[in-house]
Amino acid sequence: MTDRDDDTSAKGGPDSPTASSAFFAGPPSPTPSTVKCWRKSCYGVDPKYATCGEDAATYYTGKGHGILVELRFSPSCQAAWAKMTGTTQGDVVRVTNNAGDTRHYTQQWGHDAHSPMVEALNPDTAKACAGTSRGRVCATTPADPTTTTPTSAPSGS
Repeated sequence: MTDRDDDTSAKGGPDSPTASSAFFAGPPSPTPSTVKCWRKSCYGVDPKYATCGEDAATYYTGKGHGILVELRFSPSCQAAWAKMTGTTQGDVVRVTNNAGDTRHYTQQWGHDAHSPMVEALNPDTAKACAGTSRGRVCATTPADPTTTTPTSAPSGS
């Protein structure tokens, strides 16, 4: 017999348990801190699943319309992403680097969200903004120096 046995009549029908369903479940979903990337290879990667969050910090912030926008940057990955807080479904957070590469995320639920990453040689080579029905907010104010130290929070945070 082969790995794929189409003769289900000998086994009692197509619904007979012949193999563990876990075997056919596919590859496991990424878990936090499993993806390693650097510069361009970080493009589009969710920081929640990357090692980049291990040394990431907030370098710029912006506040308005009840929204907080942060530019997050990882020196070891040389990548940046945008984070927004105080937002609602349909709001959009976007990060753009000086080369014009951009990634965005549209809020699905909750009150905060983050974008995928883009390459950034340093935090000054990227910009983070949020667009909402209440207005647009960008992270242009340097963050408090005490918050630019690496955090142990999840990388999307």
